[in-house]
Amino acid sequence: MIQKIRTYREGDQWFFDDRAKGIEHEEFIEGVPELFYLVTGDPAVEHLDLEFSTEPFDGAIALRFVRDELDGVVYEYEGQEGWLCPVFREYLKEAPRVLCASVRAAMAGR
Repeated sequence: MIQKIRTYREGDQWFFDDRAKGIEHEEFIEGVPELFYLVTGDPAVEHLDLEFSTEPFDGAIALRFVRDELDGVVYEYEGQEGWLCPVFREYLKEAPRVLCASVRAAMAGR
């Protein structure tokens, strides 16, 4: 199953909300913003649609599991590591060895 969240930028920080799961203004830190820029090639983008799954899908890249860290998990793509905080477990209880993901510029609005 492909899951989707809308991310948004405030200054140099990236966040997402998922009201259905009670998640509000959750920040992406520790390398994840750099992964967004690496994948999109556009440091000026303000909103992104992030889709992810344990199974490959069209347009997805493969993030490789590196390690569990501080109740979260670290993934790597093209040498850039990014830490997904414990909120990640709200979406996937177990961290897959490969996380398939796509990141695309999105229209404004949360």
